[in-house]
Amino acid sequence: MSQSQDEQRELERISYRIATGALLYCRVVSRLVSSKWCHEAQFILGGPAPLRHEVGSEQMVAIDSGPSWLHVVYDTGSRHIEIAPSVESTARELQCLQRHLDRQHRRGSPECFDEKARHVRGCCYWKQRSKTAKKTQAKIANLYRTMAARRETDHGRVANELVSISPRIRTEDHGIKSWPQSHWSKSIQHRGPGAQLTRIEGAAKRVSGTYEKIDSRLALSQSCICGTRIKKPLGERRHRCENCGLDLNRDLFSAFLMRHVRIDGRAQILDLDAARAELVGDALASTTWEKKASLCMYH
Repeated sequence: MSQSQDEQRELERISYRIATGALLYCRVVSRLVSSKWCHEAQFILGGPAPLRHEVGSEQMVAIDSGPSWLHVVYDTGSRHIEIAPSVESTARELQCLQRHLDRQHRRGSPECFDEKARHVRGCCYWKQRSKTAKKTQAKIANLYRTMAARRETDHGRVANELVSISPRIRTEDHGIKSWPQSHWSKSIQHRGPGAQLTRIEGAAKRVSGTYEKIDSRLALSQSCICGTRIKKPLGERRHRCENCGLDLNRDLFSAFLMRHVRIDGRAQILDLDAARAELVGDALASTTWEKKASLCMYH
């Protein structure tokens, strides 16, 4: 199998570090992959981890996070970034296998279920499992391993992408720990938005940047640049203000306002004057926002 240029450069870098005495120790890691034990060598090198991406020079990156997407606004643009997109196909395959295992469970141990086809509480009586059931369990375990590896790769790619814009990052403190108890539980489990934000925080601090959490009590998604507070249901994804005529994407606008929160110690204050000046002054003309003609009233 031919090696890519990136892999070749990485091998050359490791060989050079080992030759210069940076190798601390080597360890062999064993893991079960598709019912087979695989072994790999890990080289632990001393010193800080190398930076493979350039650090951005823009002022700030503001992130409005959701269960499946990050809505990002920075000095010269904005974008929607899907969290761990590569796990979706694996998640669908995992769901099919879990249903298949459930049918095998019901056939192999009917005493585990009551008259309403619900699993009884307490001990499970399905001890003697068939070879096909064991194969299904092995496939499920392998899919969980694959999903975790793909999720970690996607998280690292997004973190490096954002740090290459700016090492100074802000995000709203949503209380993500409560999300798994919501109706997004499956999406949270598969995509890991909390782990994604943790990865972004680590990437920012590794390059001597900052990672700030904005208090959700500021209710940025309910605020408008004219000072009006507009309460919106969760399903409403547009910010429409009848007072000033502003009509923008709700998530991107919330991230935009996040950039104008002044932090003084523990106090956080939304500076609407600065937000209005930047928005109306077309400082973000390259964004994907829809700017209505009614914004002319601020000129």
